[in-house]
Amino acid sequence: MKYNGHTLRHELKYLINYAEYRAISLAAGRILYPDENSGDDGYFIRSLYFDDLYDSAYLDKQAGVLRRRKHRIRIYNCSDAVIKFEIKDKFDSYISKISASITPEQCRRMIRGNFDFMIDSDKQALRAGFIDARTRLL
Repeated sequence: MKYNGHTLRHELKYLINYAEYRAISLAAGRILYPDENSGDDGYFIRSLYFDDLYDSAYLDKQAGVLRRRKHRIRIYNCSDAVIKFEIKDKFDSYISKISASITPEQCRRMIRGNFDFMIDSDKQALRAGFIDARTRLL
């Protein structure tokens, strides 16, 4: 399914215990391939979320608002070798995500509140992030 030119996917989350996790992992391992970026124990993801002055993204999630957007920076395995800026839109149970790789220096700029480098980017996620940063005061 598509929305505004973006592929939508379902993202359903369930609370499971360890025994269920092991059983699901074993069954999934028979038919799915591991992510090429993971090691034997998977990989560690660290995320930094951006919100506006009113904590709208957080409060919308807590209130169960069906249509919402969040912005984040992600690193993997505690390394700055791969840094992603992502915009994730949720439409009820459907998810759309756009992302772009950024440099460590660009990451530092964003953390300091400087999004200006994003305006002329050829990456859609960065241009959209700049507009959101300016209009929503991230």
